Amino acid sequence: MKKTIFTLLCLFTLTFMSYHTAKAQCAAGFNVYADTSLGAPLHTYLGNNTCQGANFLGIDTINYSYTWTWGDGTSTTAPFPSHTYATAGNYTICLFMNALNPAGCNDSICINATINKNVAMYSINIINPFAVVAATNDVSNNPFSIYPNPASDKIYIKGLQAANYQLAVYSLEGKLVATPSVEQNQYISIASLAKGNYILKITSSTNQSNVLKFFKD
Repeated sequence: MKKTIFTLLCLFTLTFMSYHTAKAQCAAGFNVYADTSLGAPLHTYLGNNTCQGANFLGIDTINYSYTWTWGDGTSTTAPFPSHTYATAGNYTICLFMNALNPAGCNDSICINATINKNVAMYSINIINPFAVVAATNDVSNNPFSIYPNPASDKIYIKGLQAANYQLAVYSLEGKLVATPSVEQNQYISIASLAKGNYILKITSSTNQSNVLKFFKD
């Protein structure tokens, strides 16, 4: 059992306590965090379905089924659903993962979320974090490259030229962790990041984006 407490803008407090049961060859997983993107409505959250099946990197929507129970008497059968709560309360959100072919493997995880909100709704949008990672595998049309990789304090970006770009660093769970500036038109600092894998998103002034994966050691 693990417990994490989040306090958000004094509007409400979420207390997450997760309960996980596992059997061989599949692992249910998800997390929930505040949507901090520009223009996001209050009390809107993003969630990541991080389930993994045997020998499968990513969300297998063919051989496994996914059922979400939201703790308010409703449920959804989909890998990446959305849900809106009408009132404040203490909800237990659960994700059930079941193997279809071959049958037999199943797993589940539940998170207790205590929601004390004053205004608006509380909405959760579940996304696929592996979809962002998969985009890094197609480098044939990517005009950018980074080095060294792994790196400990800075990474150089080849291909930026003189155009204006916006940079964003995401965790593999899809959470925005940094918006670095390019130093001397050559590199960005990653010294403050914790050790692990990250996604660098490069967006041009014409709103075209490319992503690259790197490891901070």
